[in-house]
Amino acid sequence: MHNRQYSNCLNTFELESNSNELIMHVDRYIFPERIKQDSAKIRVEANLVDDYHLEAPEDYNEEIGEYEERLYSWEKNNIKTIINPTNQSVIVVYDNKITITSNNLSGLFMDTYRILRQLMIRDLLNAGGVILHASGVIRDGKATLYVGDKGAGKTTALFQELLDQSERKSMLSNDRVILFVKNGILTAFGWQAVAHVGLGTIYGTVGFNKLHNIHDKAGGTAYLLTQHNLLSESFINELSNKSEYEIRNFKEKIMLMPWEIAELTGTEIREGYGEMDKIICPILQLKDEGQNSNIETSLIIEQSFISIDDLPFFTNWLSLKQDYDYAQSIKYVQDVMNKIETKCIVGEKLIPSINT
Repeated sequence: MHNRQYSNCLNTFELESNSNELIMHVDRYIFPERIKQDSAKIRVEANLVDDYHLEAPEDYNEEIGEYEERLYSWEKNNIKTIINPTNQSVIVVYDNKITITSNNLSGLFMDTYRILRQLMIRDLLNAGGVILHASGVIRDGKATLYVGDKGAGKTTALFQELLDQSERKSMLSNDRVILFVKNGILTAFGWQAVAHVGLGTIYGTVGFNKLHNIHDKAGGTAYLLTQHNLLSESFINELSNKSEYEIRNFKEKIMLMPWEIAELTGTEIREGYGEMDKIICPILQLKDEGQNSNIETSLIIEQSFISIDDLPFFTNWLSLKQDYDYAQSIKYVQDVMNKIETKCIVGEKLIPSINT
C-alpha cells in the first residue's frame, strides 16, 4: 500500500491506496505534507478494484455531487454509504475513516481529491475559517494575496508573480483561499482547483506557444478530469493566429490545473498554506485605458468574502458541515486583517517591486 499525508495547518489527513499512480496524481492536485505526523484526524482509503456491486437499497436518498452528478446515499448504524454511478465508485463514511473503491483510475482520482478537499476545507470552516476571492503565492512560508472580483487581474498577477524570478515562490491558489486564525496568526490555505484562465493573461505573460502539450508536460493528470475540456493542439494553433484585439475580447477561458500553471511559469507547488504577509488589490489596466482613482481597498476586500452558499458546487454531500456563525467568523478575520499590509496596484504590471 502507498500513503501520503495532507494538512490544512490545523489537522492532518492521511491517504492510503493500492495505486501508486493515484497517489502521484493527487500529489499534483493537493500539496502533500512534508513532515509525517504521528496521527491523522481522518484516514482515507482509496483503492482500485476489478469489479464490485453498484446497487442502492430501496430507501436511498438522492444527492447532488460537486459536478452535478447524481449520488445515491443511505445510512445504517451511523455509517453513510454513497454510490457515484458517474465515477463507478462506492464511498463509505465512518467516524474517522472514509473508504473509496472504483474500477477506474479517473473516477477514483476525482472522488479522492474531492473528498480530501472537502475534509480540509470543511475542517477550516467549522473552526472559524472564511473564504476569500483571491489568488496568491507563498514565499518562505509567507502568503501574498491578490484580492478582487472577476476581471480585476488576480490571475494575471499570479502569473506575473510566479514568472518573477527575484524570489523563490510557489502558487497558493488561483481563485479562492481560506483565511483562518491559528495562535493569533492569520493564515491562508490555498483552495486548489482547476483554474479558468483568460486568454489575455496567457497572451500577456507566458505566450500561447507554451501551451503546446501542457497536459503531458505536467504529468497527464488533466486527462483524468473527464468533465473538463482539454486544450487541443489545433485550438492552440488557432490562438497563435489571433490579433491582440481578438485575444483581449475573447470571452472563453481555458482550464489549467495547478501543476500546469507551475509548469508554464517554471515553478513548483511546494506549500499549501502560509502566514499572511501582504494583501494587494490589483486593477488591471492597459496603457490605452483611463486611470482609476480613489480606490478603497477596504471595500474591495469586504466585497471579496464568499459565503459557502455562493458556491453551489461545494455541496455538503459528505455531511461534514457544522453549525457556526459565518458572519461572526468574517468579522473576526477582518479585525485581524487590519494589521496586514494592504495596497492597490493599478496598471499592466500588478506585482510590487522587491523593495516595496
